[in-house]
Amino acid sequence: MSSLTMMFRSSSCLLVLAFAVSVGAYWSANSGFDTDEQSYFFGGRNLTDTLCFQKTVTKGTQTPVKVSYQTSSTTKNITMVTANADRDSTYGYSMYLETGAIGTNTVTFKIMGKALMPYNILIEFWCTP
Repeated sequence: MSSLTMMFRSSSCLLVLAFAVSVGAYWSANSGFDTDEQSYFFGGRNLTDTLCFQKTVTKGTQTPVKVSYQTSSTTKNITMVTANADRDSTYGYSMYLETGAIGTNTVTFKIMGKALMPYNILIEFWCTP
């Protein structure tokens, strides 16, 4: 096999690989996210639990984004976390517990969706009194 043929084959392989990466990046940035979920909740709330913190991830925020909360006391634990989009959309988001745990005083969530969030997400942290 001539060196010209080998160079052409390796170049075409590189070109195909670059094209596949470009299409993948375009698809993830422009086609939305692979879920239509608009709300999440983690844990459960007792009647005596109180809203201890709220955070809004605003429209236009670049994703992924991390949202953390730590209570002011080690005896005050986070019992439930809710997240709700402020409007319906064909593009959903995913929310994962990244560090900490429900029932402790510290949690961090990771929110993933379109490259720029197309709506606001209100996140509420409920705690023991």
